[in-house]
Amino acid sequence: MPQLTNQDYALLDKFLGFVLERYKAGERTKAEAIGDIAHLVAAVDKGVGIGDDPRAYMKAVVNETAGRT
Repeated sequence: MPQLTNQDYALLDKFLGFVLERYKAGERTKAEAIGDIAHLVAAVDKGVGIGDDPRAYMKAVVNETAGRT
């Protein structure tokens, strides 16, 4: 089973922070924020090659959010 690296933990912290900040700012509903997190958990559960790449998903969410000002 793959181990999370320090970079993975940093990305996870950033991802969760962005999801929560978007919810707090009213940019996402509670259901959407839960969906973002649930999508990540499902991607981790399925594994790379079977489902979505969890790292790529987190980066996409962070990049989407970072691009908005």
